[in-house]
Order: sequence, then structure tokens, then C-alpha cells
Amino acid sequence: MPADSRADRCMKRKKKSSDSEKTNIWPYLGAAATVVCLAAILIGSRLLDRQINEKAVRSDPYYEDGEDALDYEDYARGILTIGDVDFNYYHNFDNYLIMGTDGSGNEDGVGEDFQNGMADFLLVMSIDKTADTYTLIELNRDTVTMIPVIDREGNLENYQYMQLCTGHWFGGTREMGCQNQVDAVSSFLGGVEFDGYYAISMYDIQKMNHAIGGVTVTLDYDMTM
Repeated sequence: MPADSRADRCMKRKKKSSDSEKTNIWPYLGAAATVVCLAAILIGSRLLDRQINEKAVRSDPYYEDGEDALDYEDYARGILTIGDVDFNYYHNFDNYLIMGTDGSGNEDGVGEDFQNGMADFLLVMSIDKTADTYTLIELNRDTVTMIPVIDREGNLENYQYMQLCTGHWFGGTREMGCQNQVDAVSSFLGGVEFDGYYAISMYDIQKMNHAIGGVTVTLDYDMTM
């Protein structure tokens, strides 16, 4: 066989081997690109998760302390203390207390004859202005909690464990009774701040009923007795 033919054949083999080596690089490049993409997704998700967590509602006792821990208190709008646990909140709320008073007192009295009734109905209306939502929370009037006891001039005398509804009983005016009830509910809920209140007597329910044209009540069984 001529020497040049063998040389040509060797050159072809070397060229084919070189092309094969070039072709085998692509799997490695693909694997490297995949690793880079996964790393970018992981880093991006962690950054996004961190941004979300900074704005989310958090309660400190559930998060570990450490050098890398976020200082969530910097993002908190306020703090509520339930028992021995502090809870930060991060949304902007407006809270209102709606109360319905009973006839246990004498709210039509004057001077020493005046006596507030108790708040049989207690409803917290919380408006979340950050999320553009609202929540209604009805409280049981018989819940026993610490109630501020004020005199007829509105001065605080002491605190006593009583039913939640008794907060409205104290004070020498309706306004004092309402504000004392607000203070009692605020303390019971861990320091919730209220932006206002609305109180209505049970005797005014019939006026509301007539104002809306009446309410039809259907009895499912005989209640003559």
C-alpha cells in the first residue's frame, strides 16, 4: 500500500476522532447550563421569599434567632401581647367596637340616678386597609377577664375579674361607659387599638326595625305558651 494512502487514512482517522471529541463537549455544556439555571432559580426564589417574609404577618416566638435572622420588628406596625407571648402585626388596621346595651341600668336617669347598663352584644369590626378586607368578630359577653373599674368621674379605681359585658356598667355618663368597655375589650385582645365605637340600646332596636320596613319572622312551631 502506498505510503501516501496510509498517511491519508491516518489523517482521516485523526480528523474523525477530533470531530468526535468536539461533539462530546455539548453534554457537559448542557449540564453546566442546567446547574447555572437551577442556581439562579434557587437564589431568585430565596430573594423573593425573603421579600415576602419581610412583609408577611409574623409572630416572633416561631422564628429562631441568629446572625442571618431578619429583624421583623423593623417591619411591624404594632404588637399584641396574648398571655406571655408577643405577636407583631404588619398590616394597617382600623378597628371599631359595636356594642348593644341592655336595660339593667338607668341610662335615662340624671345625676346620681344615672346608671349605665351592660353591653350584652359586643362585635369587633376590623378593617384591613392593607389587604382591602374586613373581619367581624363577635365576643361572648360572659367571658371573664380583667375589667377596669372607674368611678362616676371616670377615675380608675382598680381592676377586677368580671364578665366582659360589665365594662359598660361603670362611669357617670354613657360616653364613660362606652370608653371603659372599649378599654376592657382592648386589654382582653392583647392591646388592640380601637379607632371608634358605636353603642345602641336594646330599646332602640324597634326603631331600627321600623326604619328598614320591618323584619318578617316565621315561627317553626307553636310558641303560644
